[in-house]
Amino acid sequence: GPAVGSCGTAAFRRETVVVEDIAHDPLWADYRELALAHGLRACWSTPILDSSGRVLGTFAMYYLKPGRPTAQQQGLIDVAAQTAAVAIAQHAAQTELRRNMQLLENTFEHMDQGISIADRDLRLVGANRRFRELLDFPASLCQPGAPAEAFFRYNAERGDYGPGAVEDHVRARIELARRREPHCFERERPDGTVLEIRGKPVPDGGFVSTYTDVTQRARSERELLRFRA
Repeated sequence: GPAVGSCGTAAFRRETVVVEDIAHDPLWADYRELALAHGLRACWSTPILDSSGRVLGTFAMYYLKPGRPTAQQQGLIDVAAQTAAVAIAQHAAQTELRRNMQLLENTFEHMDQGISIADRDLRLVGANRRFRELLDFPASLCQPGAPAEAFFRYNAERGDYGPGAVEDHVRARIELARRREPHCFERERPDGTVLEIRGKPVPDGGFVSTYTDVTQRARSERELLRFRA
């Protein structure tokens, strides 16, 4: 406000407010007794502004004797206010980044589709809960840094890829993954679940894959084919 001590007035005016003597300055009329009870007699306040001119706060110096700032003191106050502006802006940016990251993580973790992200070396960067559920992978396997080969071998050993030598299945899928080509296909798991698997390379050389449960759609299509036959 226009007369709220040194700091409230500095924020309102967006300019430095120097109160030489709290005991007599009208800006401190409502707060004078509180300040004087603690021995405060002078207060110089500078608004802390962001790059767009928005007020982030104020930086104030309190003194036990009446007086005005020297040129050197005013320079130090200005530097302190600028430093505080940078610190507050960085804190606000970090807080917003953390909030957005939390939102992204929550969305990622609760999507109805399974998602896995691999880096250019075909190692797992991240995967959500639905990925683990749809492919029935243990959490211990789905740790960042796990190689794609480990997932292929796990599937091959439990028969997800059908008959044939485990190493042949693993080798074939590693070769396909190394091509880094977009793909889309359906795979039926031994429990009858039909998954639509889509893979797409990303610019840094990694790969993003999605897994969608299309079991009901696949069953309906089969029923329709039997009916037509």
